[in-house]
Amino acid sequence: SYHHLSLININNSLNTIQSLDTNLNFNWESNLNRITTDWAEKRLIKDLLYDYEKQSRPVVDGLTPRVYVTPIQITQQITVEFGLELLQILDLDEMDQILTTSVRSLYKWIDHNLIWNPNEYGGIDSVTIPVEYLWIPDISLYN
Repeated sequence: SYHHLSLININNSLNTIQSLDTNLNFNWESNLNRITTDWAEKRLIKDLLYDYEKQSRPVVDGLTPRVYVTPIQITQQITVEFGLELLQILDLDEMDQILTTSVRSLYKWIDHNLIWNPNEYGGIDSVTIPVEYLWIPDISLYN
């Protein structure tokens, strides 16, 4: 079974913070497994980003649906899901009926150029890649 990277772009640019292993009571075997996984993950990321063009839309013949724009022009479609997450209610003005909120907009799509077989990478079925290395859809939300 193959896995693909579902890309999620968080509009307010939250950074992923990786936790560090601060537990000093470990044995060599568990540490060796972690090192092997780290090597597999580095190799996976290197392989995924090799020859990756972030300026090109992530479409692949045979995998990406085709859309007929005109009788002459055919393009491949990328479905981008949109979500909105309420972070905080900042203010509620009952008199003027105005609700001020803090929200996070989320965009999700599948990049068909980032597909791998977990068996070839130590069973890794998910990976985090910084967004600056990847194609991002040009979408704006207007109020």
